[in-house]
Amino acid sequence: MQTCNNCNGFIPDSQQQCPNCGANLDHPSKFRTTMKKVLYGLTISSASMTLMACYGAPPRSQTNLRDAMLKDSATDTKNTENKADTIANKGKKPKK
Repeated sequence: MQTCNNCNGFIPDSQQQCPNCGANLDHPSKFRTTMKKVLYGLTISSASMTLMACYGAPPRSQTNLRDAMLKDSATDTKNTENKADTIANKGKKPKK
């Protein structure tokens, strides 16, 4: 048995109208069911993306990690030297 949304009366499963007040039964609309599917899909995809971000990437091998660290330190050294030269030469006329 179902309950009427209008008068809270009981409605037998075989009827489409409330016998107490005559209100039609509300069936879920297509929009509502579509929105539920979309929300479920977004929830599942965001959860899976979070899990992939945390656990999905394989660890780097030690040689690749070492090479990447050396490359980063070399780049940082060059940037530091360029900044030091710029600060040291500030206010001086460029040589021709």
